[in-house]
Amino acid sequence: MKGIKTSFSSNDLELISGIKMATIRMWERRYRLFNPLKQGRNIRLYGMEDLKKLLNIAFLTRSGLKISKVAAMDAVAIHAMVLDVGGNEAIPEKVRMEFKLAMYSFDADFFYKTYRDLRKEQDFDWISENCFLPFLQFIGLLWQTNALRPAHEHFMSNLMVQQILLETAKLKSVHKSKCTYVLCLWEQEIHEIGLLYLQYKLKKAAYKVLYLGRSLEVSDILYALKQVESPVLVNHFTITPGADELDAYAASLSELDKEDLKICFVGRIPLSYQEKMANSVQISHSIPDFLKKIES
Repeated sequence: MKGIKTSFSSNDLELISGIKMATIRMWERRYRLFNPLKQGRNIRLYGMEDLKKLLNIAFLTRSGLKISKVAAMDAVAIHAMVLDVGGNEAIPEKVRMEFKLAMYSFDADFFYKTYRDLRKEQDFDWISENCFLPFLQFIGLLWQTNALRPAHEHFMSNLMVQQILLETAKLKSVHKSKCTYVLCLWEQEIHEIGLLYLQYKLKKAAYKVLYLGRSLEVSDILYALKQVESPVLVNHFTITPGADELDAYAASLSELDKEDLKICFVGRIPLSYQEKMANSVQISHSIPDFLKKIES
Protein backbone atom coordinates (compact mmCIF):
# COMPACT_ATOMS: atom_id res chain seq x y z
CA MET A 1 0.00 0.00 0.00
CA LYS A 2 1.31 3.40 -0.92
CA GLY A 3 2.60 5.38 2.06
CA ILE A 4 2.47 2.38 4.42
CA LYS A 5 5.77 1.11 5.73
CA THR A 6 6.01 -2.65 5.18
CA SER A 7 9.77 -3.18 5.12
CA PHE A 8 12.32 -2.32 7.79
CA SER A 9 16.08 -1.96 7.92
CA SER A 10 18.26 -3.46 10.65
CA ASN A 11 18.43 -0.03 12.24
CA ASP A 12 14.63 0.23 12.18
CA LEU A 13 14.33 -3.09 14.02
CA GLU A 14 16.80 -1.94 16.68
CA LEU A 15 14.93 1.32 17.28
CA ILE A 16 11.51 -0.34 17.41
CA SER A 17 12.40 -3.42 19.47
CA GLY A 18 15.21 -2.11 21.65
CA ILE A 19 17.34 -5.11 20.65
CA LYS A 20 20.84 -4.22 19.43
CA MET A 21 21.50 -4.69 15.73
CA ALA A 22 24.44 -6.99 16.45
CA THR A 23 22.19 -9.24 18.56
CA ILE A 24 19.54 -9.37 15.83
CA ARG A 25 22.18 -10.39 13.28
CA MET A 26 23.56 -13.03 15.65
CA TRP A 27 20.09 -14.52 16.21
CA GLU A 28 19.55 -14.48 12.48
CA ARG A 29 22.78 -16.38 11.80
CA ARG A 30 22.59 -18.82 14.71
CA TYR A 31 18.88 -19.61 14.82
CA ARG A 32 17.63 -18.49 11.38
CA LEU A 33 14.79 -16.62 13.03
CA PHE A 34 14.20 -14.11 10.23
CA ASN A 35 14.03 -14.07 6.45
CA PRO A 36 15.30 -10.68 5.31
CA LEU A 37 15.58 -9.60 1.73
CA LYS A 38 19.27 -8.99 1.06
CA GLN A 39 20.17 -5.98 -1.04
CA GLY A 40 23.86 -5.63 -1.58
CA ARG A 41 26.59 -6.71 0.77
CA ASN A 42 25.36 -5.57 4.18
CA ILE A 43 21.85 -4.29 3.47
CA ARG A 44 18.90 -6.29 4.77
CA LEU A 45 15.22 -5.46 4.58
CA TYR A 46 12.85 -7.19 7.00
CA GLY A 47 9.14 -7.69 6.49
CA MET A 48 6.16 -7.20 8.79
CA GLU A 49 6.21 -10.84 9.93
CA ASP A 50 9.88 -10.49 10.91
CA LEU A 51 9.00 -7.41 12.96
CA LYS A 52 6.12 -9.15 14.73
CA LYS A 53 8.31 -12.14 15.53
CA LEU A 54 11.14 -9.97 16.84
CA LEU A 55 8.82 -8.00 19.14
CA ASN A 56 7.46 -11.23 20.61
CA ILE A 57 10.97 -12.64 21.06
CA ALA A 58 12.18 -9.39 22.64
CA PHE A 59 9.36 -9.53 25.16
CA LEU A 60 10.03 -13.18 26.07
CA THR A 61 13.79 -12.76 26.46
CA ARG A 62 13.29 -9.68 28.64
CA SER A 63 10.91 -11.79 30.73
CA GLY A 64 13.70 -14.26 31.46
CA LEU A 65 13.40 -16.93 28.74
CA LYS A 66 16.57 -18.02 26.99
CA ILE A 67 16.81 -17.23 23.30
CA SER A 68 17.71 -20.85 22.54
CA LYS A 69 14.38 -21.98 23.99
CA VAL A 70 12.38 -19.31 22.18
CA ALA A 71 14.15 -19.98 18.88
CA ALA A 72 13.06 -23.63 19.01
CA MET A 73 9.37 -22.61 18.96
CA ASP A 74 7.27 -21.89 15.91
CA ALA A 75 5.33 -18.63 15.56
CA VAL A 76 2.15 -20.07 17.10
CA ALA A 77 4.02 -21.38 20.16
CA ILE A 78 5.84 -18.07 20.59
CA HIS A 79 2.53 -16.19 20.53
CA ALA A 80 1.02 -18.61 23.06
CA MET A 81 4.05 -18.18 25.34
CA VAL A 82 3.64 -14.38 25.20
CA LEU A 83 0.06 -14.78 26.40
CA ASP A 84 1.17 -17.05 29.25
CA VAL A 85 4.05 -14.93 30.47
CA GLY A 86 2.61 -12.27 32.76
CA GLY A 87 2.43 -10.83 36.21
CA ASN A 88 1.72 -7.16 36.82
CA GLU A 89 5.41 -6.25 36.56
CA ALA A 90 5.45 -7.49 32.96
CA ILE A 91 2.26 -5.71 31.92
CA PRO A 92 3.73 -2.40 30.63
CA GLU A 93 6.38 -4.17 28.54
CA LYS A 94 3.84 -6.63 27.13
CA VAL A 95 1.38 -3.83 26.33
CA ARG A 96 4.05 -1.73 24.63
CA MET A 97 4.95 -4.71 22.50
CA GLU A 98 1.31 -5.29 21.56
CA PHE A 99 0.79 -1.59 20.84
CA LYS A 100 3.76 -1.72 18.46
CA LEU A 101 2.25 -4.71 16.67
CA ALA A 102 -1.12 -3.00 16.42
CA MET A 103 0.43 0.23 15.13
CA TYR A 104 2.63 -1.27 12.43
CA SER A 105 -0.09 -3.72 11.34
CA PHE A 106 -2.83 -1.04 11.42
CA ASP A 107 -4.84 -3.52 13.47
CA ALA A 108 -7.46 -1.62 15.49
CA ASP A 109 -9.12 -4.84 16.69
CA PHE A 110 -5.84 -5.98 18.23
CA PHE A 111 -5.45 -2.63 19.99
CA TYR A 112 -9.00 -2.85 21.38
CA LYS A 113 -8.41 -6.41 22.61
CA THR A 114 -5.16 -5.39 24.31
CA TYR A 115 -6.92 -2.44 25.93
CA ARG A 116 -9.94 -4.49 27.09
CA ASP A 117 -7.68 -7.15 28.64
CA LEU A 118 -5.68 -4.47 30.41
CA ARG A 119 -8.81 -2.73 31.72
CA LYS A 120 -9.76 -5.93 33.53
CA GLU A 121 -6.62 -5.52 35.66
CA GLN A 122 -5.97 -1.76 35.84
CA ASP A 123 -7.88 1.52 35.98
CA PHE A 124 -7.73 4.11 33.21
CA ASP A 125 -5.34 6.45 35.02
CA TRP A 126 -2.80 3.66 35.46
CA ILE A 127 -3.09 2.68 31.79
CA SER A 128 -2.65 6.27 30.65
CA GLU A 129 0.39 6.96 32.81
CA ASN A 130 2.13 3.60 32.37
CA CYS A 131 1.12 2.67 28.80
CA PHE A 132 -0.38 5.50 26.74
CA LEU A 133 1.97 8.37 27.64
CA PRO A 134 5.20 6.29 27.54
CA PHE A 135 4.15 4.88 24.18
CA LEU A 136 3.63 8.38 22.82
CA GLN A 137 7.17 9.22 23.96
CA PHE A 138 8.35 6.15 22.04
CA ILE A 139 6.53 7.43 18.95
CA GLY A 140 8.26 10.77 19.39
CA LEU A 141 11.65 9.01 19.36
CA LEU A 142 10.79 7.19 16.13
CA TRP A 143 9.89 10.50 14.46
CA GLN A 144 13.65 11.17 14.41
CA THR A 145 14.12 8.21 12.04
CA ASN A 146 12.34 6.76 9.02
CA ALA A 147 10.99 3.90 11.15
CA LEU A 148 7.62 5.61 11.53
CA ARG A 149 5.22 7.06 8.99
CA PRO A 150 2.66 9.80 9.75
CA ALA A 151 -0.06 7.21 9.13
CA HIS A 152 1.24 5.10 12.03
CA GLU A 153 1.24 8.04 14.45
CA HIS A 154 -2.22 9.24 13.42
CA PHE A 155 -3.67 5.73 13.61
CA MET A 156 -2.37 5.01 17.10
CA SER A 157 -3.00 8.48 18.54
CA ASN A 158 -6.62 8.43 17.39
CA LEU A 159 -7.21 5.05 19.03
CA MET A 160 -5.93 6.44 22.33
CA VAL A 161 -7.92 9.65 21.93
CA GLN A 162 -11.09 7.57 21.62
CA GLN A 163 -10.46 6.00 25.02
CA ILE A 164 -9.65 9.33 26.67
CA LEU A 165 -12.84 10.89 25.35
CA LEU A 166 -14.93 7.91 26.47
CA GLU A 167 -13.54 8.13 30.00
CA THR A 168 -13.97 11.92 30.09
CA ALA A 169 -17.62 11.62 29.08
CA LYS A 170 -18.28 9.41 32.11
CA LEU A 171 -17.22 12.10 34.59
CA LYS A 172 -19.77 14.13 36.53
CA SER A 173 -19.76 17.93 36.35
CA VAL A 174 -18.84 18.82 39.94
CA HIS A 175 -16.72 21.93 40.47
CA LYS A 176 -14.75 22.56 43.66
CA SER A 177 -13.38 26.03 42.80
CA LYS A 178 -14.40 29.19 40.97
CA CYS A 179 -11.46 29.17 38.56
CA THR A 180 -11.82 27.79 35.03
CA TYR A 181 -8.94 26.00 33.33
CA VAL A 182 -8.87 27.09 29.70
CA LEU A 183 -6.98 24.46 27.69
CA CYS A 184 -5.62 25.12 24.22
CA LEU A 185 -2.61 24.68 21.96
CA TRP A 186 -0.71 27.58 20.51
CA GLU A 187 -0.92 27.93 16.75
CA GLN A 188 2.23 25.95 15.85
CA GLU A 189 1.39 22.96 18.06
CA ILE A 190 -0.62 20.09 16.52
CA HIS A 191 -0.40 17.24 19.05
CA GLU A 192 -3.60 17.32 21.07
CA ILE A 193 -3.65 14.02 22.97
CA GLY A 194 -1.73 15.33 25.99
CA LEU A 195 -4.14 18.24 26.34
CA LEU A 196 -7.12 15.88 26.12
CA TYR A 197 -5.65 13.75 28.90
CA LEU A 198 -5.10 16.87 31.00
CA GLN A 199 -8.76 17.77 30.52
CA TYR A 200 -9.71 14.31 31.82
CA LYS A 201 -7.49 14.66 34.89
CA LEU A 202 -8.75 18.15 35.74
CA LYS A 203 -12.40 17.18 35.36
CA LYS A 204 -11.86 14.09 37.45
CA ALA A 205 -10.37 16.32 40.15
CA ALA A 206 -13.59 18.40 40.01
CA TYR A 207 -12.14 21.46 38.29
CA LYS A 208 -14.10 23.43 35.71
CA VAL A 209 -12.58 23.14 32.24
CA LEU A 210 -13.10 25.06 29.01
CA TYR A 211 -11.48 23.02 26.25
CA LEU A 212 -10.55 24.99 23.13
CA GLY A 213 -8.15 22.53 21.50
CA ARG A 214 -5.89 23.45 18.59
CA SER A 215 -5.73 25.76 15.57
CA LEU A 216 -7.16 28.78 17.37
CA GLU A 217 -5.97 32.32 16.77
CA VAL A 218 -4.85 34.38 19.73
CA SER A 219 -7.75 36.80 19.28
CA ASP A 220 -10.22 33.95 19.83
CA ILE A 221 -8.30 32.70 22.88
CA LEU A 222 -8.47 36.21 24.36
CA TYR A 223 -12.20 36.39 23.64
CA ALA A 224 -12.80 33.12 25.47
CA LEU A 225 -10.71 34.22 28.46
CA LYS A 226 -12.88 37.33 28.84
CA GLN A 227 -16.01 35.20 29.18
CA VAL A 228 -14.99 33.13 32.21
CA GLU A 229 -14.35 33.83 35.86
CA SER A 230 -10.80 33.47 37.21
CA PRO A 231 -9.36 31.89 34.04
CA VAL A 232 -6.21 29.77 34.13
CA LEU A 233 -4.87 29.49 30.59
CA VAL A 234 -2.94 26.25 30.02
CA ASN A 235 -0.87 25.63 26.90
CA HIS A 236 0.72 22.21 26.32
CA PHE A 237 3.92 22.02 24.23
CA THR A 238 5.27 18.82 22.67
CA ILE A 239 7.44 20.72 20.18
CA THR A 240 10.03 23.01 21.74
CA PRO A 241 9.22 26.57 20.63
CA GLY A 242 11.80 29.27 20.21
CA ALA A 243 12.18 31.79 23.03
CA ASP A 244 11.39 34.67 20.63
CA GLU A 245 8.21 32.93 19.50
CA LEU A 246 7.11 32.45 23.10
CA ASP A 247 7.90 36.08 23.86
CA ALA A 248 5.58 37.23 21.07
CA TYR A 249 2.87 34.79 22.13
CA ALA A 250 3.03 35.81 25.81
CA ALA A 251 3.02 39.48 24.84
CA SER A 252 -0.16 39.00 22.83
CA LEU A 253 -1.80 37.29 25.80
CA SER A 254 -0.80 40.16 28.08
CA GLU A 255 -2.99 42.46 25.99
CA LEU A 256 -5.94 41.08 27.90
CA ASP A 257 -6.63 43.40 30.81
CA LYS A 258 -7.80 40.80 33.32
CA GLU A 259 -6.24 40.83 36.77
CA ASP A 260 -7.32 37.33 37.73
CA LEU A 261 -5.78 35.70 34.64
CA LYS A 262 -3.09 33.07 35.25
CA ILE A 263 -0.94 31.59 32.48
CA CYS A 264 0.62 28.12 32.59
CA PHE A 265 2.97 26.57 30.02
CA VAL A 266 3.37 22.79 30.22
CA GLY A 267 5.97 20.75 28.38
CA ARG A 268 9.10 21.53 26.40
CA ILE A 269 9.93 25.12 27.29
CA PRO A 270 13.46 26.50 26.64
CA LEU A 271 15.46 26.97 29.86
CA SER A 272 16.36 30.55 28.91
CA TYR A 273 12.66 31.36 28.66
CA GLN A 274 11.88 29.68 31.97
CA GLU A 275 14.32 31.95 33.77
CA LYS A 276 13.05 35.05 31.99
CA MET A 277 9.34 34.45 32.59
CA ALA A 278 9.48 32.91 36.07
CA ASN A 279 7.37 35.69 37.61
CA SER A 280 4.59 35.94 35.02
CA VAL A 281 4.12 32.39 33.72
CA GLN A 282 3.91 29.16 35.70
CA ILE A 283 6.03 26.56 33.92
CA SER A 284 5.74 22.78 34.36
CA HIS A 285 7.89 20.21 32.60
CA SER A 286 5.12 17.63 32.21
CA ILE A 287 1.43 17.04 32.81
CA PRO A 288 2.07 15.09 36.07
CA ASP A 289 4.31 17.95 37.22
CA PHE A 290 1.55 20.47 36.49
CA LEU A 291 -1.07 18.42 38.33
CA LYS A 292 1.14 18.15 41.40
CA LYS A 293 1.59 21.92 41.49
CA ILE A 294 -2.13 22.73 41.39
CA GLU A 295 -2.90 20.17 44.11
CA SER A 296 -0.13 21.40 46.45
